[in-house]
Amino acid sequence: GAHYLRAAQPQRAVEYLETSREMKPDVARTHALLAQAYLEIGRAEDALRAAEQAMRVGRPEPVFHQLRASAFRAMGDHERAAGAARAAISFGGEGSWSEWAFYAQMLLQGGSHTAAAAALDTAYQRAGEDPRAREALAPLQESLSTGMPGHLPGVGAAADGEPAGRE
Repeated sequence: GAHYLRAAQPQRAVEYLETSREMKPDVARTHALLAQAYLEIGRAEDALRAAEQAMRVGRPEPVFHQLRASAFRAMGDHERAAGAARAAISFGGEGSWSEWAFYAQMLLQGGSHTAAAAALDTAYQRAGEDPRAREALAPLQESLSTGMPGHLPGVGAAADGEPAGRE
């Protein structure tokens, strides 16, 4: 399933992962990958159910909350999206720069510009001098400056096309 996601074939990934889920319903990673695939084909409600099932059967992982946030965002529920993104941060203690950036993105898309700016400041603090991180944060900074909600490629749930959930 992960192969098909990386190959930009989410419908094939769904077919493979649904079969895999039927054979081994207690593998959290399968549910997380399925949530990502559902998101990519526009099935947000199914993505939410898959992310929540990953949370039930697996160990706590920030990516499960990020997938929930992405599903809520796709359904237009920005308040719940921001809450799920914030929950992802709590798993890592202080949170990584990318988790804070994802949270800032959810806040911005929900219209909470002041809170988004504060979350972005924290993302920059966590990024330190990492040029890759600072480059990834720049579009969000631009979105905040213009007041236009944006999307950060490579930040948040399944940024590499494969959720990090463990089996």
